[in-house]
Amino acid sequence: CRHCVCGRAVSKPHRSRSEEDRDFGRERIPTISSDHCFLGSADDVDEKKAHGSPFLVLFYSETEAVYAIDVADKACKPWIVEYVLNVLNELGYSGIKVALKSDAAPELRELKKLVAAKRSCPTVPLEVPARESKANGAVERAVRTWQGQFRTLKSHLESGIDMTIPREHPILQWCAWWAASL
Repeated sequence: CRHCVCGRAVSKPHRSRSEEDRDFGRERIPTISSDHCFLGSADDVDEKKAHGSPFLVLFYSETEAVYAIDVADKACKPWIVEYVLNVLNELGYSGIKVALKSDAAPELRELKKLVAAKRSCPTVPLEVPARESKANGAVERAVRTWQGQFRTLKSHLESGIDMTIPREHPILQWCAWWAASL
């Protein structure tokens, strides 16, 4: 009932959506989600080290495709825009209307804006409301899965060569790519 909703709600009520908005949920319009993640561990005492060198993760729920790239920092750079455009082309959406979905992080907003400006077809930026993790749950799960794969590959590689590989080592770029392809 409306009283239960009012008393137990965790956010403001959602407004009714237009027919075009509903199309996104029905997967009629391809939606690619994005998020930044870090590979710091619970053992990292230094906060800067734990949250240094983020990865940009892109996720397409229709095929469960995951793309991840080390971006050094969260700032939106031209080569990152090109990377996202290449991912859209690889998915077969170079000439098709798509939606880019993310949380409200300023860097991701900027990325969506720049990608939309470079595409010749409509690109709709979708933002998940603050504190609405379920609305972006698919990419959150993809990030957790990718992080687990990356750490597994890194651990296996380190045990095989009997040494610790520093986070900045180029071989970890390969591990990031490989983890996304599994």
